[in-house]
Amino acid sequence: TRADRRIARAVVAAHVRAAVIGVEEAPGQGHQRERESRHDTQRVESYPAPAEASAPARLGRYELLGQLATGGMAEIHLARLAGEAGFEKIVVVKRLLPELVASKAYVAMLLDEGKLAGRLDHPNVCEVFELARDGAEYFLVMPYLDGVPATDFIARPRDPDRLGQLRVACGIITQAGAGLHHAHELRGPDGAPLGLVHR
Repeated sequence: TRADRRIARAVVAAHVRAAVIGVEEAPGQGHQRERESRHDTQRVESYPAPAEASAPARLGRYELLGQLATGGMAEIHLARLAGEAGFEKIVVVKRLLPELVASKAYVAMLLDEGKLAGRLDHPNVCEVFELARDGAEYFLVMPYLDGVPATDFIARPRDPDRLGQLRVACGIITQAGAGLHHAHELRGPDGAPLGLVHR
């Protein structure tokens, strides 16, 4: 239906992300990066704690460490999942804005997004680990991609090494296109194409 396709387009737009681009390291940087943890504890703990007025310290099984971004429909939080014997995993939690939690329409959109994105499995698509609920509030759990936003590349001054900049740009576009292609080819349980089209 048209409504299903609109939801599908929104989900693809929200979840297609370029994977880490292989860029040549300057001399001496490679060994330094190898020594750095992917989720450096000091960097993670440097995020401000969530304000009491805007969010609880926990959401379901997840400890909220700080807010990363806010959009027109939802907000994104850095979170920690703690398990047995010192196990922990840093993730991202996506939840509806406080003023939209009671909206059946927006809750339905979030649920549709989670169920559809959970079917996408590709290196260039941000996956969904879990669609969960805490009381009356639903939320999505996704991986924490510790990297540089593509907007940082766009905003940078022109580099004298123009070829290097173009190589990075082409890598981002190529990988984003691969993620989109995977979404376009997604099929339902009956084998029929779902018709996801990115706007």
